[in-house]
Amino acid sequence: MGRPPPKLTWWAGHKEVRGQVSEGESEVSNTLTVPSLLRHHLDQSFICQATNSEKAVPVTAAVTIDLTLPPMSINLMGVENPISAGVGVTAVCLVVGARPPPTVTWWLDGRLLRATGERSRDEGNVTESHVVVVAAPSDQGRYLACRAETPGLLHSVLEDGTKLTVHYVPKVNISLGPRLSLDSIKEGGDVYFSCSVSAVPPPANVEWYHNVSARCCSVGKWFSDRIVMEYCLVISLCWNISYIHMCSCLMLDYMPCAWTAFPDSEAKACLK
Repeated sequence: MGRPPPKLTWWAGHKEVRGQVSEGESEVSNTLTVPSLLRHHLDQSFICQATNSEKAVPVTAAVTIDLTLPPMSINLMGVENPISAGVGVTAVCLVVGARPPPTVTWWLDGRLLRATGERSRDEGNVTESHVVVVAAPSDQGRYLACRAETPGLLHSVLEDGTKLTVHYVPKVNISLGPRLSLDSIKEGGDVYFSCSVSAVPPPANVEWYHNVSARCCSVGKWFSDRIVMEYCLVISLCWNISYIHMCSCLMLDYMPCAWTAFPDSEAKACLK
């Protein structure tokens, strides 16, 4: 409004931007349309300027664009290398580019975990979320993921994750050979025991002991596609079968495991 009718223009910085002018009997309007808003439009100001005389100071009004933005990237860190069972490890989820700050959640094989901390930096452009993982041997191979989404914005979910490699000390189980019966064991015959070992990484050494103090000779059987390894011990019953036998394991982190192949004469020991 004004007499004479004002001239209305839009400005972006020092550059004039063309709008749609409409004149009525008592007012003039200039409508500015910004199609396909992008990230670079965030916090951009547009100024509407009105003037009806070269001698008068122009009247201005400004509008600043605020945007709701999805995350640009997400990165899970801290669990790239093997972790030890029972030892707490802090995993970090780094989310960049969400506005307002995203909702970050943690998942272990689809089970929701509680985050232990979160902070924003770089004027809210970066969000860090933390969770302390205390893995159990059963968590070996499970999928740890962090997920970020902008509240109220559809199709804004980003996720990053990794399968856990959990190192744990060997779990050893010793049993009588599956084809043997306690009632059929007698002096002069052969008896064999099976020692099952569950460990990550695989054991570097497996030993058998008779009466704890004396090491026995053993033969081993290796299954490369399983975490559980089985080793067998063949004994000719020239001593009292009531003696105690024990299977022990040594595991060295990050070292490959060596094993002993069955001699043909003793291969029958592990037949099932």
